[in-house]
Amino acid sequence: MESSETLKIGELKPMDENSTVTDRDTLVTTAPVQQSDLQVSASTYNRIIARHSGKRLEVEFASTEDGARILMANGTSGTYQPSHWRFDWVPGFEGRFVTIRNRNSDKYLDVNGASTDTGALVVQFTRIQGNFNQHFFLERVGVEDYYAIWARHSQKYIEVFGGLSDGHPPLVQSGTRVGQPTLTHQHFRLQLI
Repeated sequence: MESSETLKIGELKPMDENSTVTDRDTLVTTAPVQQSDLQVSASTYNRIIARHSGKRLEVEFASTEDGARILMANGTSGTYQPSHWRFDWVPGFEGRFVTIRNRNSDKYLDVNGASTDTGALVVQFTRIQGNFNQHFFLERVGVEDYYAIWARHSQKYIEVFGGLSDGHPPLVQSGTRVGQPTLTHQHFRLQLI
């Protein structure tokens, strides 16, 4: 498919010679990745709202440290910057993979330790060029304004731990990308700030 063609939601776009990723010493072959319909602007921030609870994702304790956990928190309004996120296309993979940066800390969403394990924590970390555990794909869920987010390095979806809707459960990776996820704690919508 030529890059000048317009893709429709649900069409697959084959990846190029970069369609394999390495996670430390393990080679993982990725499945074809459809073109995302996500609109990305370097000047805008969003809140990420979990579908099952209506609560936002934010950095624990408004930390600016590497390794701080990403949690589900109360409310969806206000100017609380630890819950503001910016999406930027990964160079060379525009339309497919993004990095997700926190406004307060200027750090990036990151699967802790580049783990491919189910249940690995999602944290914030300083941007490291080429770290695929900081690359994510937002896949539209149905025709609604919700996305499933999956990590490039592991091919696993991001979810609110255990589907909990009370308290401040952490964000983890879980479930290998096969079809669309049906669990609402793996669905998120973006609220433009």
